Amino acid sequence: MKKNYTALQKKLAAYGSVAAAVMAASTVDAQVIYHDVIPDRVLTNQGDSMHVDLNNDGIVDFILSKAWSTYNGTKAGVTPLGSDAVAGSTVNFNNNHQGYSGMLLFPFDLASGAAIGQNLAWFSNNQLYHPPAYPGLFVPAMGFTYDGGAYGNWPDSIDHYLPLKVLVGANTYYGWARCNVDAEVSQLIVKSWAVQSTPSTSIEAGEGESLSAVGNVAGGHLRIFSFNKEIYIGNPSMNNSDMNIQVTNMLGEEVKTFTSDQSQVRIDASDLPEGVYMVIVKNRNQLTSEKVSIR
Repeated sequence: MKKNYTALQKKLAAYGSVAAAVMAASTVDAQVIYHDVIPDRVLTNQGDSMHVDLNNDGIVDFILSKAWSTYNGTKAGVTPLGSDAVAGSTVNFNNNHQGYSGMLLFPFDLASGAAIGQNLAWFSNNQLYHPPAYPGLFVPAMGFTYDGGAYGNWPDSIDHYLPLKVLVGANTYYGWARCNVDAEVSQLIVKSWAVQSTPSTSIEAGEGESLSAVGNVAGGHLRIFSFNKEIYIGNPSMNNSDMNIQVTNMLGEEVKTFTSDQSQVRIDASDLPEGVYMVIVKNRNQLTSEKVSIR
């Protein structure tokens, strides 16, 4: 798709902020990076999927999906990519007729406050069962239907927390995704996720959700974006309070910091190397972050 930069420049000159709605928001609570899915993503059709970049580094870590199951059934599943992993319980599968055998994973459905860390049983994709004739059939099942019944840990139409683990080099990061699978496994709803940004440190299921004010971002409040080697921040609801602004690289190193009492801020980023940066804005009791790309 060709980008219409002329139209965007006109909007910047007229309004000083993006006119399009922000579809998702991220916040930082202490060392927890929280991402709210706005609106909730509802996966209903076979083949529907959502990519999850848990640690916000521009790399997809997990795929949540609706897929087919045996005997015209349906499945709500999660696929960890690379060395990333999901925690859950396993059963051994043996098909003596076709000569298939392996390990099937049923991801845990954790309650709020449950500890997510090294003590859970973690499994990456290459540890699981993938028969050549049915690639994708045995994606780790949050819930699935078979011969008229519903199975798995998740099908109850109640929000639970999916335990997730991301490996970046030698570092391990723990996180969660809040999801909901109905009793018939007809839909998988993805609502939010979070990750502990300190390596090898556990996180509680639901930790980071207390900053519920981030839901207002999509309603026309604080907006953060980059364009033409500049970072733009618009906050029409400041109410005479300062914004503390921090820009970090993806290693967490601070590269710029500002304090402003203006509702619209433009930051020159031409001195920064090209790449992805995190912009963190604190205004009163709200802490919001957004990943931007400087090119």
